[in-house]
Amino acid sequence: DASAHRWHHYYSITHPCLPPVGYLRTHFNITVMANEMVWCPYHDLDYQVIGYKTLSRSGGKRAGVGSKMALYAGNGTLSRLVHTNDPVIICEGESDTWVMDYLYGDEYIVVGFAGANQNVQEILGVYDDNVWSGRHVSIVFDGDAAGTSGRAQVAEWLYNKNATVTLTPLPDDKDVADLQEQD
Repeated sequence: DASAHRWHHYYSITHPCLPPVGYLRTHFNITVMANEMVWCPYHDLDYQVIGYKTLSRSGGKRAGVGSKMALYAGNGTLSRLVHTNDPVIICEGESDTWVMDYLYGDEYIVVGFAGANQNVQEILGVYDDNVWSGRHVSIVFDGDAAGTSGRAQVAEWLYNKNATVTLTPLPDDKDVADLQEQD
């Protein structure tokens, strides 16, 4: 607990909208290790861990060796994606997914890409086309060059699957977790 609270304190300095540690543990199954490194599991549709990333308290991120990247999501979210037609928010990165899920997870299905330039077909193509067809999807990637490029690729792929796509651009060099809650 002490490590988790220290990590949360320092990480929230640069990520002011960071949800409470308890929320992150129960909704995303994160583990904060004694060295304040955060372990973030990635799950498949059967809720089996298929990969993970670690985050340092300074914000450095690293995928685990042999990890398969998929949509990053909270408990039960991928099932909701497949079994409902609720609108979707797609974020870039774990911390943005945490924030958007905390703020909007009751109204939207919130999922995240492991990074802006992931293989769109590999990440989204594992789902049947009917998961995307006719669905409203808002893409909220970082306001940097990688985010702009990744957002365009995801939007085009979803548009070709008959989704209704909106893009939510962020200020230059900002991501969701950098913003204040009122923003």
